[in-house]
Amino acid sequence: MAKKIKGFGGKSWGGGSGKGSSQINLQMAKVQQMLLEFEEKRQALEESFAERTVEVSVGGGVLKLTATLTYELKDIEVMDEDLAEDWETFKDLLIAGVNQVMQEVTRSREEAYEQLQSEISPNLPGIM
Repeated sequence: MAKKIKGFGGKSWGGGSGKGSSQINLQMAKVQQMLLEFEEKRQALEESFAERTVEVSVGGGVLKLTATLTYELKDIEVMDEDLAEDWETFKDLLIAGVNQVMQEVTRSREEAYEQLQSEISPNLPGIM
C-alpha cells in the first residue's frame, strides 16, 4: 500500500490567492498581451513584404533588377542594347544581379525584423 506524501511543512502547493500570486498573474497577462501585439505586428510586417521592393544595379548600371521582400524577382532592365547580343556577359551579370538583389532582400527583411524586435524588446527583457 502506497503512502501519501505531503509537501514541506504540510503546505499546499496549489494556486494560492495571496498577494504575490495576483501580481504574477497581472504580469503574465501583460506579457501575454504584449506577445499578442507583437504577433499581430509581425504578421502585418510579413504581409507588407509583398509590397516592398529593393533594386540593385550590376555591370556599372547596365543591368538593373528589382525584387520584392518575398524573394520574387519583379523586373529586369537592360540599359545597354549591346549587352543583349553578348549572351555570356549578360548571363554572368544576370546571375550576379540575382544573387545581389536576393542578398539585399535578406538584409532589408532582417532590418525590418530588428526594428520590430526593438519596439517590443524593452518591454520584455530576456525574451528577444
